[in-house]
Amino acid sequence: MDRIIPDRARIESQIVREHATNSPSNPARKRVIMHIGWEKTGTSAIQNFCGRNAKWLAQHGIHYPLVNDTPQHVFIHTELATRNPQRIRDLIQRVRTIIDESPCQTIVFSHETLHLDDPAAIREMLDGCDTGILAYVRNPVDAVISHFATLIRYGSLPSHNLPKAVRFYRKNLLACFDYYWALENFAACFGRDNLTVRHYHPDALIGNQSVTDFLHHIGLAEAEGSSWPQTRANPSIDADMLRIVARITRATPGLKPPERKQLARDLYDKLIKKLGAEPSRPVQRFVSQTLRQKLYNHYEPNLQPLYDRYFDGQAIFQPPASTTRIIDDAQLAYERTHEIARVIDKAKLVPPRIVKHVISRDPFATRPSTMASPKIAEPVTTAGSPS
Repeated sequence: MDRIIPDRARIESQIVREHATNSPSNPARKRVIMHIGWEKTGTSAIQNFCGRNAKWLAQHGIHYPLVNDTPQHVFIHTELATRNPQRIRDLIQRVRTIIDESPCQTIVFSHETLHLDDPAAIREMLDGCDTGILAYVRNPVDAVISHFATLIRYGSLPSHNLPKAVRFYRKNLLACFDYYWALENFAACFGRDNLTVRHYHPDALIGNQSVTDFLHHIGLAEAEGSSWPQTRANPSIDADMLRIVARITRATPGLKPPERKQLARDLYDKLIKKLGAEPSRPVQRFVSQTLRQKLYNHYEPNLQPLYDRYFDGQAIFQPPASTTRIIDDAQLAYERTHEIARVIDKAKLVPPRIVKHVISRDPFATRPSTMASPKIAEPVTTAGSPS
């Protein structure tokens, strides 16, 4: 957690000097744009777009490096996170070589975890360049729920033990979305004028989506002649997938925890490929109002400073609205439950008896006409609180 929560006293002492950290723009120097995140703000879509349009970007004077044929510059975060002086020196040399050998005047790096890294190390890495920092922030309540579901989907958190997953997330990852101090850390190193902070919301983005907004802020007003992705860059799971896979991985005997995580990831891959997520049944929809409010309360102390510093005092994130509990669509829940069961059964990743056992006990597996009343969706993240 020491990488996530900066030294606030050090930052506060540096803020007063922030405008002196970067010299005025020099046309002879390379311009570097470092896109630092955050997670769940369309970063995969941006990176995939830039990767498949690297030649098109180069024609417009912008170099988007493809490292090992991948469009994500996670190697910067991976090496900085080691805190190994030699590996960091090697990284600095590697990045400088990319910049120095680039035929373009502007070079763009992007990864959603770069906000976790030490800005002083990034500043050293980009010494001699005109550097701009670009960040997107999203309502932290929505970001946390979406991020949690993504970590479950890729096996980073255990589907088979959701209470444990929530406890781990609460202890280790909630601070990732406390935007203010991370941004202040970058402002102290690069100067506030060199930070561009954007609100990730359709109404606030140029073109109402992340790729167009990103292109605008790296110097392109339009994307004519580029190739757009045809599918979502980072497909999500829905609440029914999460519920059923959690129960199946928990019910499958003889597996070690890493094997259960891998099973969950394989099952999610099959379900997304065959069915896709049901847009009307996202995980977010079934998170309780109580938990949403607790999450908001956790982040609220630093929201007003964020607004004052980066959004002219405008409160861009709204607290959770008071709503009644959502009554589930019984017919759709029933159909999704059996569709998911059929895909899992055909995948042959677990014994058929396990699938049959789990579905026979699922609250949404009964035909709606035989239900006494509509079911309330099972909350998927109520096993803990952020406090």
